[in-house]
Amino acid sequence: MSDLRRALLCLAIVDVALGFLLTTQIVFGAALTGGQKLFAAVAMVGYLGGAALLVSGALAIAVRGERSRRVVRWIGPVLFTALLALLFLDVQVYVTFRFHFNGIVLRTLSAPGGFASLKIPAGDLIGLFLATVALFAVQWKLLRVFESRIAPRVSSLRWVHAAAVVAVFAVADRVVYAAADLQRDYRIPRAARVVPGYQKFTVRRPASTYFGWQAGANENLGRRLAAVELRPPQPAAA
Repeated sequence: MSDLRRALLCLAIVDVALGFLLTTQIVFGAALTGGQKLFAAVAMVGYLGGAALLVSGALAIAVRGERSRRVVRWIGPVLFTALLALLFLDVQVYVTFRFHFNGIVLRTLSAPGGFASLKIPAGDLIGLFLATVALFAVQWKLLRVFESRIAPRVSSLRWVHAAAVVAVFAVADRVVYAAADLQRDYRIPRAARVVPGYQKFTVRRPASTYFGWQAGANENLGRRLAAVELRPPQPAAA
């Protein structure tokens, strides 16, 4: 394996750490319990690790000859910088609207006065642009340093190790989500909302159909609300 491929892996690990730092505002700042925050942190690491390995893996496959190396040395920092910039924007959208960047948010932001709802001062926008440029420069420099100094000492098996770590985080959060779904425990699905693009992993229906599973003590929220007896307000006693 070439040094550039190993350097891309090193850069991916750095970007996962930076991405997690960006998301601490919504992971640990949300109104969640300690267990919910732990689940959200594990799910976020799995999400960021998967995205970073996908980008670095695609770039590593593209490394064929010297010409492709020169291209990847520039495209790599651009893609990783774009990922972090989009993640920062998504965090700001979530803090403002309580849901992640999607088509509805895009239409809202493109409407008159929509972008202003993010409450980002003009000076901060200029600072954000300059920070993005500086981040690209740092990423470019890190990739070169990793390629020349760190990568020669990194084993090719590190790709397998990194993929295994990401898989452990991904499987762990899915197992917890599935267990919560079986018990109709909605605290974990609520915590999963802080992770961008989190895909639900429900197993209650197949478990009920094929194994006769019955939900635990926690009942469906809809059933709870349906059981509430609504009464008109009583006149105050004279």
